[in-house]
Amino acid sequence: MKPLRIEYIYRILTALWAVNGKATAFTICTPAEVKAIANDAIALMTKHNIPKSNCAGAVITYEAAGPRSKAYKYPVISTRLTLRVGADGSTIYLVRIERCRRYPGQAASFRVALKAKAYAAFMKRQAAIFDDLGR
Repeated sequence: MKPLRIEYIYRILTALWAVNGKATAFTICTPAEVKAIANDAIALMTKHNIPKSNCAGAVITYEAAGPRSKAYKYPVISTRLTLRVGADGSTIYLVRIERCRRYPGQAASFRVALKAKAYAAFMKRQAAIFDDLGR
């Protein structure tokens, strides 16, 4: 799948339909949900003090939540999104949509993979915070 800008609503909708089929529960069904997830990902990185300059090239994987009820004994089909942050740090591209299995009680999850240089800068900032607390 070619990376799509979040603004390409019809292409995203077509890709979601192709992956999800008729499933609507526990899946991501609309481009609005994809855009909300992208905004949440940027907010998550901002919350953890990752500047936009270090966000460039980050790969974000999101998996929708599984059922809350323990009545489900088997995994359900859900949706996994892979997003990539553009070179400017604010443009987000949808790289992949795929099916995944989610088990009862599993919450929605974000995984953020930063580039090595951005990760080193992030860890340096975090170490400085703890160093300041120790004094």
